[in-house]
Amino acid sequence: MTEQLQDRVSDFSEIDESPFSPHVIAFARAVLWGTIAGGGIFLLVSVPVAIAALIDGYIVQAVGVALLPLGISGAGTLAGMLLLGLPVTAILHALNRETARNYALAGTVLGLVSPAAMMAIAGDSDETLIGFGMFLGLFGLMAGGVSSNIWGQWRQACAAQREVAAVFTDQADPHPNPIHDLLF
Repeated sequence: MTEQLQDRVSDFSEIDESPFSPHVIAFARAVLWGTIAGGGIFLLVSVPVAIAALIDGYIVQAVGVALLPLGISGAGTLAGMLLLGLPVTAILHALNRETARNYALAGTVLGLVSPAAMMAIAGDSDETLIGFGMFLGLFGLMAGGVSSNIWGQWRQACAAQREVAAVFTDQADPHPNPIHDLLF
């Protein structure tokens, strides 16, 4: 076997053994980092309280208190990504405007506004709940901005791959199969 043929054979991409698609992994990564951005600041309060509970012997309660900010932030980030982020993805994809900047802008604005809007709907326009929603919107801003930026970087890369693939669709076979060439 010549070295040149070996180089062509080694260029084959291996079969992906992962049970999750790259899109699901990118989505989970965006939710994870958004969760940390939105709830991480509250760990400065919850972890010392959890340490005090741990010293007193309340192990399960200490773990619960320590992770509570991330649980709340994770639920909000996941809900935002599913209920707001995926429709934004569909819109930006249809408009052919998938850039990380556009995603980050949409996620930041929606993360800021959506908690106050939900409180206004749930509280029947109670000013106290709307004010609390605006306070939560500050953390939604961070979670939405970070998660949508990460998701936007992924979607921007996907859009770039689609553009490159569109160039190669005019050619017969941009990556010929050397095994096929050997057999036929």
